[in-house]
Amino acid sequence: MVSKQRGMALVLTLWVMAALIVLAASLSLQVRTETQVVRNQSDQLRGRWVARAGMDYATMQVETLAQEPYTYLSDTESLLTSETAGLDLGDMTFEAQLEDEAGKVNINTATREMLTAVFGSEEIADCIIDWRDSDDQVSPLGAESEYYAELPEPYLCKNAPFETVRELLLVKGITPEVLATESPLGNVLIGDLVTIYSRDANTRADGSARMNIQTATSAQLQQALGDVLNQQAVNAIITRRGQQTFRSAAELLQVQGITRDQVQEIYDRVTVSQEQTRQGVINLNTAPAAVLATLPGLDEELAADIVLHRDAEGPFTDVGQLLAMEQITNPIFMQLAEMLTARSRVFTIISTGSLSTGVSPSTITSVVDASSGGTAKVLYWQE
Repeated sequence: MVSKQRGMALVLTLWVMAALIVLAASLSLQVRTETQVVRNQSDQLRGRWVARAGMDYATMQVETLAQEPYTYLSDTESLLTSETAGLDLGDMTFEAQLEDEAGKVNINTATREMLTAVFGSEEIADCIIDWRDSDDQVSPLGAESEYYAELPEPYLCKNAPFETVRELLLVKGITPEVLATESPLGNVLIGDLVTIYSRDANTRADGSARMNIQTATSAQLQQALGDVLNQQAVNAIITRRGQQTFRSAAELLQVQGITRDQVQEIYDRVTVSQEQTRQGVINLNTAPAAVLATLPGLDEELAADIVLHRDAEGPFTDVGQLLAMEQITNPIFMQLAEMLTARSRVFTIISTGSLSTGVSPSTITSVVDASSGGTAKVLYWQE
């Protein structure tokens, strides 16, 4: 009897020990799991902060670029890393990609022809124009509030400028798949070709004011341009504007007695607008051929020629330098010059922070504007 009781006690003891072992193993696994969760959260936080470090470094580079008389992004300037920056961050690294917003087509200012070239659709072009214009008049292939009000989830046509690129998804005919489609212009996604941010100050490369050839006096013109133009040429400008208003500074090419070389030399000094900012301009130095080809007067061949010229001869210091290219005739220059710039002030920064532990990288996307004294202002931020 005693032996039987001892046997039962031993079995019970063994069951208790087994239960304790299972409990201990369970607790150990839970501790390890929670420890790993905490470690992962810590690594993710570190990744986010190193991504912010990359963002701060890239923003400083943007502020430096904004001080230059013209903007050109080389490979080393467009891709910034903690390694190339000479920063030792231990097991952490960052990589920040710079994208020039003036290297894209501005959906708030682009013409119907430019939008058609980007999207490969006249209907989409008309719908974009109807969305951004201030009236309810329907373009030939467009859509206004009457169309949007009849949708299953109705809304009104905005009739105002786009505030984000993603707002395009509200426009008839545009879906995420459309924006992720390769543009007819080349091996570039449509969504990567468009912007709402491109602009430039209406000043000379050194930041000084341009001379308005439409309103300046003879003495003012002579003082500003006298090193290139004689009094006879200045008089010809005044005579020309008395007969016909200058629609752009490029129309100086039509003034009798002023040569193409002279226009090239003075182009950055002059304007016909009182506006302080030029909206929707495209940067000659950073726009890919696919974007340049959307401009009036340019086709894919001429756009490729411009890219080859800047790669071979160096960046354009101002738009007037386009006249150094024989392929750019006077009529072509007059069509597109007002839509161009050689400087950029607004950039998208995509900063990614990584750790050697293998945790998923953290990415921050920001749009910064360094047009005000070179100090960058954040226009958009997404983590």
